Amino acid sequence: MKNLKPIDYIFTACLFLIGLTFIWRAFYGVNYNDEMYYADSLYRLFQGDVYLVHDWQLHLMSCIPAYPFYALFRLITGSNDGVILFLRILYVIFQLTVALVCFLRLYHLKWGGLLVSLLYLLFTPFNIAALSYNTMGLGFAMLTFAILSGPKKHPARDYVFCGICFALCVLSNPFAIILYFLYAAVCTGQFILHKHKNPRSTEAFSLFSLLWITAGAFFIFIIFCVMLLRRASLGELSQTFLYNFRMPGYEQNPSQWMHKLSSYFRRVYKTIPYLVWSAGAACVILPFDKRRFSHALWYLLPSAAAVVYYLCFYGLLQNHVPTNFCAMPLAFLGFLCFWLLPEKDFQYLFLWFIPGVLYSLCSHFASDTGILCITSSYILCSSIGALFLYQLFQAFVRESAKSITGKAASVCILAALAVHITVSGCLRITFFYNEEPLPNLTAQVHTGPAKGLFTSPGMAAFHEERVSGLKSLPITENDTLLVMAMEPWAYLCTEASCASYTCWGMAEEPIYRLYLSMFPEKYPTVIYCTDLEKALEEEPLLMQEFLTQGYEVITLESAAALLKKKI
Repeated sequence: MKNLKPIDYIFTACLFLIGLTFIWRAFYGVNYNDEMYYADSLYRLFQGDVYLVHDWQLHLMSCIPAYPFYALFRLITGSNDGVILFLRILYVIFQLTVALVCFLRLYHLKWGGLLVSLLYLLFTPFNIAALSYNTMGLGFAMLTFAILSGPKKHPARDYVFCGICFALCVLSNPFAIILYFLYAAVCTGQFILHKHKNPRSTEAFSLFSLLWITAGAFFIFIIFCVMLLRRASLGELSQTFLYNFRMPGYEQNPSQWMHKLSSYFRRVYKTIPYLVWSAGAACVILPFDKRRFSHALWYLLPSAAAVVYYLCFYGLLQNHVPTNFCAMPLAFLGFLCFWLLPEKDFQYLFLWFIPGVLYSLCSHFASDTGILCITSSYILCSSIGALFLYQLFQAFVRESAKSITGKAASVCILAALAVHITVSGCLRITFFYNEEPLPNLTAQVHTGPAKGLFTSPGMAAFHEERVSGLKSLPITENDTLLVMAMEPWAYLCTEASCASYTCWGMAEEPIYRLYLSMFPEKYPTVIYCTDLEKALEEEPLLMQEFLTQGYEVITLESAAALLKKKI
């Protein structure tokens, strides 16, 4: 305790207050699509389904880190009632842990390390505060970069833990494996160029670090294979593996990769054109200006103004996922600040910022959400970019204390940081994805997966009505359930297993018939329709097939169900 410094108390207080605020916030809002789908993925594993075999969405692999906690929840409660609140609180703990590790790894940077942790802590993709492939991918990427680019000297255990975190990151974003091969290529090149030296002398880019990172990643790979092969055979895996890359919205066609790459840059430019021009022009001119530090104000002012403009525009005026859009602007200003620094530490550029940009590109290839997945991934760059802003601010304080332009440049940096932290903090509390504003969330849900959460009175009653209707059906764990709509929450309300290759929306008929031909035991015994007429209109052949097989139609208060008559 005697060795604690003021920054330790400040960070601890911030972590404690933010943690309490986030736990309070976890009780508000119900997301009936994305968040329920994340819980569905865990439920499928719990029921015995196998990723890459029974569920043809690569997302299911991201459930591995959270699965032990979910299994414990089910062991204690015996149902999925209240599971969403449990997973939200679990995410808060996860996020606080990541922020703490980042702060400790960057402790020697003092306030810079605090800023990096704070910016990550105030952001959540889509503001859906749940353990998902979006949140865990970013969290484990932050841990990977923080461990690898921490203090200069690393014991072997640091690299092993780094490999573990990176492997867990890849489970959430499979395309991120590209970062490993790039890192291996750099380490190998470094060894060849400096083969006359001790391979450990280059530290983070040595074969020594690559070896132990690979060992840590291999440990997770073993767990992955054990969980997979305990439930499925190699024959089943070989039969279904490629379908995981052919699902609508997630198709991987090499002939379209160049288009996907060019669309990445077009989307970034379209989102923040003024900032791209101002920061880009400054970075082009900088190398030719020998007095660039003295002229820093004129480089910073246009970009800082653009950052403030975009934060206010997207954060205050736009309603379409403002949290994601506000994660990007500070990264560009941070990149500019790095090149203005009189003394540069390139390890944070090469081990954090550039990998963060590449991670956003990997996310773009792995997802069909376009600019939303790109912008959310930029929190990796913005967080370390805050360090560059702080270091440049320190340089101004040391070397330009009496300079008016130096003071003005410092104001630009502080303004950009202050606006980013303020807007991000407000959005983290007030923005709800596909939900009404906070003041309208006054009714608590008392049953189902959303039990314990507050939503609008109308939605609370509607949710409880539908959950009660589902639970009234004579469904057992031997049944298989197919939901004919974008209603993933329904799978969480019964003991029946999922009868489809995905819990995300209605299965497409040709793919679904192929799936049933591979797994006839998945033929549905219960079909749930929130709108029977719409289901008959959109999937007439499939629905008519069910009806002609003697399924009994049961009308519920706000839905309908088809039950296969048991012999």
